[in-house]
Amino acid sequence: MYRKDLQNDSTMFSPKDFVPDSLESCVVYRFTCAGCGARDIGEANGHFSTRVNEHLFQDKNSHIFKHLGASKGCRDKCDISCFGILDHASTYSRLKEREFSC
Repeated sequence: MYRKDLQNDSTMFSPKDFVPDSLESCVVYRFTCAGCGARDIGEANGHFSTRVNEHLFQDKNSHIFKHLGASKGCRDKCDISCFGILDHASTYSRLKEREFSC
């Protein structure tokens, strides 16, 4: 059945599905410590949430992991909300360029 009030499909459908921040990849992000205000800029090739969890719990070489390990006050106050996406990139080389420009 055809309805005249639905003549333009573009008003009904988005050209792309919404992707939540946690599942974004190829992003440049900022960490701001909730305890002391220290900041770090990084990049994630894979899912943003995976990289955040690595910083918070697993990646012993991460500056963020080391920072939180050195300060109980900072560790107790920091969680995923301390991370935010600054930019997106379509390729790894552009991701590196954007990371260094932030």
